[in-house]
Amino acid sequence: MRTIPQAIKEIKALDPNTSITTSTLRRMVREGAVETVQVANKRLLNLDLLFDRLACYNGSAVTPRSVRNEV
Repeated sequence: MRTIPQAIKEIKALDPNTSITTSTLRRMVREGAVETVQVANKRLLNLDLLFDRLACYNGSAVTPRSVRNEV
């Protein structure tokens, strides 16, 4: 589990030329494209799930949390 800034550092370590920025990742979290766990005032990301999401993310294929049909 990583904070958003820590996740960005991990991504940049794997791909120094990545176009993913902190703002991009924060927007993905806000839109529900990336699930997080809230701990106190921090949002934590599971890196494995984040990498899976980034591997198939195209901006329109992810349904925002606000319109998902949760059971």
